[in-house]
Amino acid sequence: MPKQARTLHQAMPIVAAALGRKFGVQVTVGGDDAQTDGKTIQVPALSPDSRLIPVAWGYLAHEAAHVRYTDFAVYANGIANGDPLHGSLQNILEDIRIERALAGPYPGTRETLQAVCAHLAADGGMNAPPADAHPARVLASYLLLHLRHRVLGYDALAGEA
Repeated sequence: MPKQARTLHQAMPIVAAALGRKFGVQVTVGGDDAQTDGKTIQVPALSPDSRLIPVAWGYLAHEAAHVRYTDFAVYANGIANGDPLHGSLQNILEDIRIERALAGPYPGTRETLQAVCAHLAADGGMNAPPADAHPARVLASYLLLHLRHRVLGYDALAGEA
């Protein structure tokens, strides 16, 4: 592994901890998913491959944007109704809202957030569903891909959008 990639990979937990202190949350690195409940941010442990460094920073930026901009009480109330489509649509719209809000004061995050989308698309985690998919899945996927491409300008999703 090149020295720069190793150094940045080793810096991730340090930067994550500093960011956590700034936002008053705990930040952990591990697992396969990025998520937050507003008190803890978890970013996935990615390989130290230098191509994945922007992806790691993008995951961290996305979850930090939730901490900064999401009203978790309102968010939890919306999810609590138990309707999976409602929960999925709420999550998609909230993700677009917070990433757009974050890009104002931190324009550099657009690049790392787009790197996450490109990474997920390459791994099949952010692709258009098959033609025979359930209409709710088609709608959710369309909104996810179209809004990220058109509203946020993530060109990595142009083909799927």
